[in-house]
Amino acid sequence: MLKTILFFLISLCTVKSFAQPKVRLGSEALSVVISGGNEFAAVTTADSLFVYRLPELTLYKKSKHQLRYPVLKRFAASSFQHPDMNDVLVLQENNLNLSASAYNMGITAELDKYNRTTYGEKLKDSISLWSISKERVISKLAGNYHFDFFTFREMGVFAMNYISNAYLGMDGDSVFTSKKAAILSQWDTEKSMQTEINAVVKRLVTCPVNLSFAIITQDPASSKYRVTVKKTETHKTLFESAEMERLPAFLEYSSDGKKLLFAYATGFRSSVIQVGDIYKNKIMQTIPVADDLTNLAFANYDSAVGYATPSVWVRWNLQDARIEKQISGTAFFSGFKLFDAIPAENYLFVHTQAMSEMGMALPQSELQLTPLEDFAVFANVEKGGTETVSLFEGYNMQLNDLPDFFDLRFNPEKTHFTVIGNNNKRLQVWDARRRKKLLDKYFTDRIDGFVDASGRFVWVIEYKDGDASRYRLRHIDLKTGVMTSSDQLVATHGSFKNNSSLVQAIAVPGEPNAWYVNDEDNYIWKFKGSQITPEKYEFDVPGFRAVRTISLDDKGNIYANIYNSNTQRTIIQVDFARKAYKIIAEGEFSSPQPYREGLLFESGNNVVFLKDGKMENKISVDGKLIRFAIDKKLDRMYVQLIRDDGTDVLRIIDPGGKTTDHILKERLMGMDVLDNGELMYIAKGIKTFVDDKADPISWDASLPKSNAMDHASVSASGRYILNNKLIIDLQAANRYPTDPFAQTVFVKGKDEMERIELFSKGWGKDKFFSIRRISGADTIFSDTKITIPPDLLSGYAHNDLMISPDGKWAVTATNVLETDEQRAGPILWNLKTLHGFTFPEIFRDQIPFFSSDTSRIFLMSDVKFDQELMVNHYTLHEFALDERKGFSFIKKAKNSQEAPLPGEYNFLLSEFTNLIWYEPGTSKVKKTFYSAADMHTYAFSKEKKLLFGGTSNGLLQVWDINGASSPLQTIQVTNDQVKDIKIAGDKVYIFSVTSNIAVYSLSEKKLLANIQFIDKAGEQKLAMYTPDKFFNVDPEAVESLHFVKQGAIFPLSSYELQGNRPDKVFKAFGFADKTYIETLQKSWQTRLKRVGVQPSESFLASRGPEVNWDREKLPLISAQPTLGLSFTATDTSKSTLSKLLITVNGVPLGRRTGIATPAGKSSYKFERSIQLNSGKNLISVIAINAKGEESIEQTHEVYYLPKQQPSSKILYIGVGVSKYLDSSKNLVYAAKDVKDIAARLKYFA
Repeated sequence: MLKTILFFLISLCTVKSFAQPKVRLGSEALSVVISGGNEFAAVTTADSLFVYRLPELTLYKKSKHQLRYPVLKRFAASSFQHPDMNDVLVLQENNLNLSASAYNMGITAELDKYNRTTYGEKLKDSISLWSISKERVISKLAGNYHFDFFTFREMGVFAMNYISNAYLGMDGDSVFTSKKAAILSQWDTEKSMQTEINAVVKRLVTCPVNLSFAIITQDPASSKYRVTVKKTETHKTLFESAEMERLPAFLEYSSDGKKLLFAYATGFRSSVIQVGDIYKNKIMQTIPVADDLTNLAFANYDSAVGYATPSVWVRWNLQDARIEKQISGTAFFSGFKLFDAIPAENYLFVHTQAMSEMGMALPQSELQLTPLEDFAVFANVEKGGTETVSLFEGYNMQLNDLPDFFDLRFNPEKTHFTVIGNNNKRLQVWDARRRKKLLDKYFTDRIDGFVDASGRFVWVIEYKDGDASRYRLRHIDLKTGVMTSSDQLVATHGSFKNNSSLVQAIAVPGEPNAWYVNDEDNYIWKFKGSQITPEKYEFDVPGFRAVRTISLDDKGNIYANIYNSNTQRTIIQVDFARKAYKIIAEGEFSSPQPYREGLLFESGNNVVFLKDGKMENKISVDGKLIRFAIDKKLDRMYVQLIRDDGTDVLRIIDPGGKTTDHILKERLMGMDVLDNGELMYIAKGIKTFVDDKADPISWDASLPKSNAMDHASVSASGRYILNNKLIIDLQAANRYPTDPFAQTVFVKGKDEMERIELFSKGWGKDKFFSIRRISGADTIFSDTKITIPPDLLSGYAHNDLMISPDGKWAVTATNVLETDEQRAGPILWNLKTLHGFTFPEIFRDQIPFFSSDTSRIFLMSDVKFDQELMVNHYTLHEFALDERKGFSFIKKAKNSQEAPLPGEYNFLLSEFTNLIWYEPGTSKVKKTFYSAADMHTYAFSKEKKLLFGGTSNGLLQVWDINGASSPLQTIQVTNDQVKDIKIAGDKVYIFSVTSNIAVYSLSEKKLLANIQFIDKAGEQKLAMYTPDKFFNVDPEAVESLHFVKQGAIFPLSSYELQGNRPDKVFKAFGFADKTYIETLQKSWQTRLKRVGVQPSESFLASRGPEVNWDREKLPLISAQPTLGLSFTATDTSKSTLSKLLITVNGVPLGRRTGIATPAGKSSYKFERSIQLNSGKNLISVIAINAKGEESIEQTHEVYYLPKQQPSSKILYIGVGVSKYLDSSKNLVYAAKDVKDIAARLKYFA
């Protein structure tokens, strides 16, 4: 009978195809399968069956059915006896009675549960063959059956579970139970084998390669499950798994028949995938998954396992035992939930639950077939290993900048710290003694980093998509520049990171390259070096709930502040070496700070000292206590407080209890005391407190922030750049300020610097705004003036200026950031006549823009929510451009999605990581370009057919619009978010939010140079530098940049003579002529000759002279007018010393050319008492040898703050020349101004 039933089952054929991006079904798909040749996909819903051609994803056949919740099992094998019926699907009917909630929530979950656990227990359950061409069931077996075919349908394996009992179910239907099963295998038309087993078969698959079959069975006595592989001819067991508590989901062979794949749930949203070696009868790999599984299969020619959860698709590399690809199914594929992600050669076939515009789940399914290369930029997961993050032998240039918002983590020695910023994806490492940055690196995902006790090593943990249960460990050696990374790891029970909490870590005091780590659980982990498996100590504290913070004393004892079951705190001291702990205190405590064998706590407006569990001392402050810090060097306490009158105060408390108050000029956001006793605090950057009589020392460069209202612009050839109201000439080093109150944009014209300005003028009832055109020395004003009502002076005038793609038109408007509802409506300007055309009042609040079609302008209303349709929508008005009339109305459209725009190159940055290219005049997507990092701006080169995107972490991404959807080039161009991109001539100009401009060559496809704006006392200074580290920096900005090599800091000023090369910088820009470059080069050579230094092109080569100067003992503040300066200069290159260059605040000590050293000496000790200026004194020392080689500059800052201010004199020397030998150069006011200034000084003095 079994043999007859097997031959009664008959089946399939396939056809070939190509791909469409997305298909939305009218209802929820119950199942999806694809054919073995990846030519077809089949889908079932509650009432229909669909077949699609792949990879086009076009509908091949739609059929109605009368089946009970059919679930597709597979495309059936071909039949050689019935070749006219080779288009058959195997499907399973399920006599499921849905719960009331399923009708509102969708039936997939209930159907999946029924399919895996209940199928076969009801009379109407069946397994069937469906003919695609005949659109009907051609064979059906009702009951508890399973089967699968080999190469043809005439051969296969069939299992039948015997009915052992029957009873009437609660729904009135008959229910069957089974305890035994019969298995029939047929591998030849004349050969078969039949056996019985004392178990219930739950799943069956065959393998034609080795003529075996795999089954999932359930023991009727224990109800446990097992996976077994048997030989077809003998039913001999080849492989058998251990028993499992839960029914395994999925069962699949590798293509060579040597491996088997299955999975099972281990708990709530927790699963395990197992890969079995059939012939060795063992599990070769176990893959933990912190979620439920929705599908599972071998991938990439059996070298990997592909699986999907409700939110992500993952490809696991079997050889490396790591995740090699991973992508968010809900984010990338825009679905509410990911049901299936099936690898199909170079594609991924995806089935998601549809999502509304408001982000709500819909009772519909979406299907899409996406080329793997389209999301390679997202999906590729880097393999663990080593990489270089900074040059070992070379010098790395660093800009001493900080993120706007950041977290700071000190090592216990307070010599180094890490800064985490830019959405927790940017890691900086700083040397606290030098006040300089050692490393600046962006990561793909959220990170945290901790520097070790020595300051050389950094331990980093990176969380995949911000999920702390998926992470990667990284170890950075700052000296060698090597970063060692683990593969992506998954939190699992019993190992490090067994939960989804973020970690906190702290370096082990006195032990280099070691860290203690905690993730809120009752474990302390100790990591050493780049190891992945740490040492562990588990503590069992009564009432434990979670660790709040950990801290360390100087001896390395760990103090854990624990939340307990009484909702109070338990403070324990952990001796990690002995694996022991003791309870220090219980009660309401803040996080402790170890001090003198005890602990300090904040308690209201008190600082409490606790020792041996008892309070020994309490320091109360008047006002509000903000924070405190301990100076271990001088054994004193700094307390930040706010008095009742709002005054910010820094109080210093010495060991005897004496207090000294300093009025703070700004509110501190954090503070700590360095190992040298200096107080470092955070307030608009990082600063060192000196005294309330002196300004603090700023650590970081002050970078002007470019906001949305600051227009960046580039002239037609690219020679002139406008940024922060300053024009820079890349040909002749000139700078031209623009009107600080106007919006300025370059336009094409007779003059390269020709530009349009949007400005306001007048006062009261005469105030207006308009535009003007500046060409050389000529300024032409528009005849159109828009009067600003006297009662609407704020927010009415326009502040946004946009130029049409062809440069013939401009449109001005009030930026949407303005809050004033009474603002002037958009105005269109003819740039040839400068005449303005005002749009009617009804468009006052609408946003204007041009499309790539230069004959159109559009006005878009605010996005509103339609309560009836439950969607967002906006209105778009389209106008034609006319030189005489300005504009004429064409049409009005109401849109809920992107509006169709005329023009061939319309792009949209839709979701930060997607750049969409639309077909002309339609909302149909032509192509999508993807970025792994968030983008905030883009630009398109029509000539080169290249698309450029700027990311939040300073990357420039380049796509060929006729190439792949992933970038063909990604290059780091700035240190911060890219705000704007402009294309002019053969160059791309990238503007960052921190006023850095990168210049990129289109023809050479490389970065040419950078320009950094730096704010110094309200003035804009520039630093220009090339990738090969030549620079041209304004003197006031030199301190803002430096070099780092092997973890050591080298000031830029040490290379000022050899590395300050305007000729190299302006040659890189490519605008200066040969004569100008030669002039700059000769100026550099002359400058070196004046100080006796030989010109060198390899200015970063190793140096001969060295200066040994013990600056750690020098004070930061001095009450004495002199300072003893003592150091030793030595030459290490077998040459002799020549001179010393010593300056105080830039003024040479001795002669301008330096202090000569004794002739023929290779070593010289300098000792002298030098006079200090009142206030800041920056002392600089450089040694030069006979070959003209410089030592690394060494500096020290000391503040002379006398107890009594000395009397001062004002000396004035003025030189003013009005009459020249060449009378044509005579001036009128020069000599007079000098005399007038002298007279006024004499009078007021």
